[in-house]
Formats: sequence, structure tokens, C-alpha cells
Amino acid sequence: MKKIVFNTLGCLLIITCFICSCRKDVSDELPPVINFITPADNQNFSVFDTATVRFIVTDETQLTSVTLTLIDANYTPVLPSVNVPIAGKSIDKTVLYLLDNVLLESGIYYFKVSVSDGFNFLSNYRQINLTAAPRKVHAYFVVTNLLNNSYISKIDTDFILTSYANYTGDFKSMDVNSYAQRLYVCGISSGDFYAYNTVSGALQWFLNNPNTQTPYFESIVSEKNNVFISDYNFTIKGYNFNGAQQYLFNVQNNFYPIKLFRHSNYLFAEAKDIASSAKKIIVYDAVNASGVQETSLSMDVIAMHTIDNDNVFVWGNNGNQPEMKIYSISGNGFWSPYTIAAGTIYSVAQVNATTYLIAHSDGIIYRYTYSNNSLLPYINGANATKVIYDDANQQIVSAVGNQLKFYDYSSTNLLQTVTAPDSVLDIGVLYNR
Repeated sequence: MKKIVFNTLGCLLIITCFICSCRKDVSDELPPVINFITPADNQNFSVFDTATVRFIVTDETQLTSVTLTLIDANYTPVLPSVNVPIAGKSIDKTVLYLLDNVLLESGIYYFKVSVSDGFNFLSNYRQINLTAAPRKVHAYFVVTNLLNNSYISKIDTDFILTSYANYTGDFKSMDVNSYAQRLYVCGISSGDFYAYNTVSGALQWFLNNPNTQTPYFESIVSEKNNVFISDYNFTIKGYNFNGAQQYLFNVQNNFYPIKLFRHSNYLFAEAKDIASSAKKIIVYDAVNASGVQETSLSMDVIAMHTIDNDNVFVWGNNGNQPEMKIYSISGNGFWSPYTIAAGTIYSVAQVNATTYLIAHSDGIIYRYTYSNNSLLPYINGANATKVIYDDANQQIVSAVGNQLKFYDYSSTNLLQTVTAPDSVLDIGVLYNR
């Protein structure tokens, strides 16, 4: 009889514990409470500020995790999360949060506090307004080539030129990526593709040129963490900034890609028929690496620039006649807003969506203004073969033989002349972001 009573009491004890456990689960259906104290809603900050973030979290039973993260308007984290130590079932926490990502753009962001009590997960948000770090020049890069040896020089902000990198082979294309802090350069018939870390100066990765003395690499264009390279083998390949291939675009019907341009979610490619002089513009979906549309082209492209989401300036030469055309994505066609005097366009730099600088074979740098469709001489006797615009310092940088000339954009006054080792083939500017 005692044994039966013991077993009955044991069963009652187990049932009682189970009921209590169920009651605890029911009682813990209440989520934690999160209250922001600071910063104030819509408070203004700048990149590199330290925000004082204070919040109070409480729960009626327990807290198992608390994290603080800065997210953008698309709710994507843009800085590392902070794991907050937990003591008991309530905390009053102040975090000094350093907004130290130089790549952050101006706009709306949110501090996000995420909390779990083991049963419930809850987040609360505090909106802030962030101003981007001022854009600053870190250096200028210059490429020269002598006797099939390519030389990359670096010019610092004091206009001091030093040797940066040398390699055996010819030169075809260069792109400076300030977002990823990378310098990309390649040859065409013998030069390899090189990716340099602009912070350390180290060679990060490279691609071999088959070196058959026939064209191979054609053009480089980069954006954020990706770089796209066109080649003579009818392909465009996309790599991340560490050298892992991410994309493959195929060019068909015996056309091979030459100059590339990134616009919005598109990749533009100037393509040439391998057996004739025929050319066309091909528009790809840059995300899915798929063709969207194409149309015939009447020029050798020198440059392409974004006007707005639907329109792209395409600059080039058709024999001895420069061409300035606007390509409409929605219309898949060109139209010409202005006829430039006969000669050759050597280089075009974009100042903004409506203003462009054109280095012409007559020795003049012209300024074209799209808003009023005017083309006027801007710097006479410049004799520039390459021109770029430095938007951080509002300066024009041009190449004349082995000299680089720096002009103030507003006054066109010559500020500085720097001598390179040989004739300048290309110039790029590296910013802090």
C-alpha cells in the first residue's frame, strides 16, 4: 500500500510541475519593453561623431540578449552591432557609439535595439539624420609607358610625385575605386590585370594576359566592391575587390566588348564586330548579368556619363568628326543635342549632370552646358590629351605630354605643374570615399 501511495504522490508532483511550467510560459508571453532616452528623435549627426545612445529595457521574467545596431533607411546594418551585457531582468544602458564608417552617405538612419527574453523577440528604433564625411583627395595616380614597361606614379596632396608600381607590359585601361580603395590597371596585348590596395600599396590580386601579342584586356570599370573587365574573347567578367569572380556577361554574334560604363543597375558595353568596322552599344542588367537591349553605334567611344536615370551621354569620334550623343534607355536610341567642330575629342570629364569639359584636338578645353545647350572655349592653348575633374577641390587636371597641369575650375588659373617620367597615358583621382 505504501508503494502505491508513493507512486501516486510522485505522479501528482510531476503533474503539478508541468502545470507550473505551462503557467510560466503563459506569463512570459509578455514581451520586453524598450524605451529610448537618447538620442532625440531626428537628431542630427555627422560621420565620425560619437552618439550617446541611452535606452532602458525591462522584462517581467528575464533578459537573454540585448544588441544595438545602426541601420540605414533600407534596414540594412551599416556598422557592427554592440552586444550589451545583461544583469537581471532590466537594464539602463548608455553606449558611446562611434559613427566611424567614412563610406556612409548623408540621409536617414536608425539606431535599432533588439531584445530577447528567451521566448519573445522585440526591436525598437530611433531615427537620426546623418551628414556624410567631406569628400577629400588622398592622391592622384598617373600611368606612363616606355619601351613596353608601364609605370604608375602617385601624386600626393602637396603635388609631390613618387613611383608607385612598375610592371612589364603595355597599358590599356585604369580605374581608381575610392569606395573599395583599389587601383585597377591592365594592358591590352602584353600587360596583365593588376588590383592594388591603395591604403597599403600592396598588390591584392592579378589576372594573366595570355601575352600572344594580340588584343586581350580591353577596358576596366568599377563601382563599390565590384570591378568589370572586358576582353577580346567576347566576355565581360565581374570580380569583387578581393578577386573572386561574381559575374559573367557573354557578347554574341562575333562582337567583342571594348569600353564599359556602369549606370544605375545597368552595365553599358561598346562592342565591335571582329570582322568589320560595325559597332553597337549593348545594355546589360548588371545584377543578373543578362542582356537587356542593344542598338547600332556610329563612333569610337571616348567616354560615357550619366545624365539621369533614363539618359546617358556618349562621346566619341567618327573619323574626323567628334560626336556627342544622348542614349535613351527607354527609347533604345540616340539623338544629338549639339554638333562639335571637326577634329578629334581626346577626353571628356563630367563636372555635374549638366556640365562637361572636352579636350579637343585644336588645343582648347571646351565647356559644354547641357541645360542651355552651349559649347564655349574654357581653357585656350591647353593642348590636353587627357582631362579629369576633381570635385573635392573643384580643380581641373589635364595631361600635356609628360606634364600634369592643375587648374582652378572657377577661374581657370593654373595652380601647379607636375612632371611625370614620360608621356601621360591616363590620370585617376583617389578620394577618401
